[in-house]
Amino acid sequence: MGKHFISTKEIDERVKILSNGWNKQINSNDPVLKRFDGYPLLLISNIAGNDRWVQEYLFIKYMAPNLIEDIKYIKNNSLFPSLYLLNIPTYANIIVYSLTTDMNRELWNELYNSLMSLLSIIDSALNKKIFEGDFEKTLMSIKEEFLNSEKQFELLNTIYNENLDLGFTLLFTAFSQGSIVKNKLVRPGKLLVDKFIVGNRKEQAFATLDLLSQFTIEEELSRDSLKAWYLNVDKHNGEAKFKLANNKSNSSILIRSENRYKLSGTYLNLTTNEQFDLSNINNKYILIDFWATWCGPCTAEIPYLNQFHSLIKSENNIVFITIVCDAVTKGAKINDIKNFLKQNHINYIVLYDTEEKSLVKQFNVSAYPSKFLLDRDGYILERTPGISTIDLNIAEIFFRKLLEK
Repeated sequence: MGKHFISTKEIDERVKILSNGWNKQINSNDPVLKRFDGYPLLLISNIAGNDRWVQEYLFIKYMAPNLIEDIKYIKNNSLFPSLYLLNIPTYANIIVYSLTTDMNRELWNELYNSLMSLLSIIDSALNKKIFEGDFEKTLMSIKEEFLNSEKQFELLNTIYNENLDLGFTLLFTAFSQGSIVKNKLVRPGKLLVDKFIVGNRKEQAFATLDLLSQFTIEEELSRDSLKAWYLNVDKHNGEAKFKLANNKSNSSILIRSENRYKLSGTYLNLTTNEQFDLSNINNKYILIDFWATWCGPCTAEIPYLNQFHSLIKSENNIVFITIVCDAVTKGAKINDIKNFLKQNHINYIVLYDTEEKSLVKQFNVSAYPSKFLLDRDGYILERTPGISTIDLNIAEIFFRKLLEK
């Protein structure tokens, strides 16, 4: 079904064909069933490996406006069955593209307000216990997707609406406190720089670029790109400003914190159905990943975790452990988790956490997924002082550099 698009006209024609085909197949007057939103076309464009402009065009012209209409429909109709318009793949895509696609302020505000409204609707449905079973888990997963990106939405909302000084403050806070993954801050930072340039606020633009220089590494933001952005602010002074900021930037990926853990306790390894004693791990780097089967970002990461495990599994001084937290978070039962592991071909260590000896409580985990990296002495390695969690990208960069030595 994949197709490589070369023009917007061709995209519009394809959407029309798919929409007509959908309507012919639906033998119902139910507006929920008859609704065709073009979501499959976005997936098709991704599979076909189309250029970024194709995906952005589809999102701006079809995905975002149709999503807004869906949410209006849900608001104006009974939550049952209108909420069945929601599904995890669609909304995972919506959230990603909302945060990564440039659009005008009018569309952004309409989309942002719609998504915040939907979050309230989902909360209402969950509180009223209208749905049970798998669909209740779907609503919880969509809510989790939103909450994981809530601060990023707030940051972009201030920038789109020209509240630039607050935007700078939020960007600085996100970088310094680690409240948003670093590589997700590059686009808001660049957007803020562009807004400052338009307002002829060069010093604020440079200050924003200095944040990007200080808190990102080459793998997250190319230094060549960063240099070009400095020059774009001021072609005469930009290079000197870039060199000064680049010399000050922290070249180390992770720093040792004061927090030390002595891992202990025996937990069931669901991958092997054998008991695993954490106290047997000595003098090794340990990457610990806390996750749950109901967590959309967690399950989306599994293919990358499998790849990561392949990278380090033969190394004697590195241990990769995941902690499945369904029992602590009232998620899936243990047999369902085991089936989930088989279906996703997971072969790395998956320890079953319990309320009685909870690792979630020991590490004070409040969001999923959460990753912690311990050095050979048990000290947590941090990206920013005071923030213990890291992402998989940073862990992989750290271990690749370690293995190169």
